Amino acid sequence: MRFACRFETSDGYNPVVSVILPTYNREDTILRAVKSVLNQTYSNIELIIVDDGSTDRTREKLAFIAEDRMKYIRLREQKGVAEARNVGIMYSVGEFIAFQDSDDEWYPNKLERQMEVMCESNDDVGLVHSGFHIYKDGKHIFTYKPKERGHILSKHLMYNKTSGCSTWLLRRAAVFDKEIGLFNNELRAGSDYEYTMRLLRKYKVDYVKEPLVVGYRDCENRVSGPGSRNKNLHGTMLGPYQLRILEGEDFNFITTRRVKSFIYYSMAQSSRDLTDNDKAWVYMKMSLCSNPFNLRNILLLLFLLRDRFQKSGING
Repeated sequence: MRFACRFETSDGYNPVVSVILPTYNREDTILRAVKSVLNQTYSNIELIIVDDGSTDRTREKLAFIAEDRMKYIRLREQKGVAEARNVGIMYSVGEFIAFQDSDDEWYPNKLERQMEVMCESNDDVGLVHSGFHIYKDGKHIFTYKPKERGHILSKHLMYNKTSGCSTWLLRRAAVFDKEIGLFNNELRAGSDYEYTMRLLRKYKVDYVKEPLVVGYRDCENRVSGPGSRNKNLHGTMLGPYQLRILEGEDFNFITTRRVKSFIYYSMAQSSRDLTDNDKAWVYMKMSLCSNPFNLRNILLLLFLLRDRFQKSGING
């Protein structure tokens, strides 16, 4: 059923978009992120900034912005990015919800382009995301443009197909769906990806292909504190959640084996990166059992054998 969206009707009514921006010690980038939200061509928004216990001058910097559409919530102590986003969600009133990171920047037409897509979609589309650019130290690193729409869970369990949180626009009904729940505040990293795994079990995805977000990777302090984006943790932390989602799905035999192999491979790779080769071997065997002919598995097996021989040589 098509969602009855009153986007730019003749009487001038536009649905409210709640933009939730968690932050932690981002005094150098917070104003850029905030201004890129407030300068959107789609102006019927509320911006909810959730300060996750910053100890720098973030609050003082925000005090200079006089804007009725902006709310500032300060947590007494650091809770992590997942809990900060959950707090913002509970304070939101919009029919749609978007997220912004405090070191990223939106193009002025970001919400307008996504609202055009969302309002032409059926109500089983819960998320519209977009392409993005990544910059580091002032240099362009890469550009991502999404290509998958519809029911994409099986591919999403292997490769993150919904970009980053800053590119999302979500339907409020999907965010408050009790079958899905909010962000998992027990995860130190990857809570946005784990959230979308649950979301995509029920809802479809659509996208705006063009890049509408610029992500900057220059800051050491992340929203959740040091190490929150340590990629080595993702496989070992998220693997059990991925497997749990996979077990509840009715994919065909080949897809199930392929996805399971990829998950175990990621857990093996992460364990190796963390120098826990005993666990890496266990996960590697599980990955090979699911898909013994995958070249990626064979290459990792060779690396693990090399590590073992090198360790034997040192001990000998």
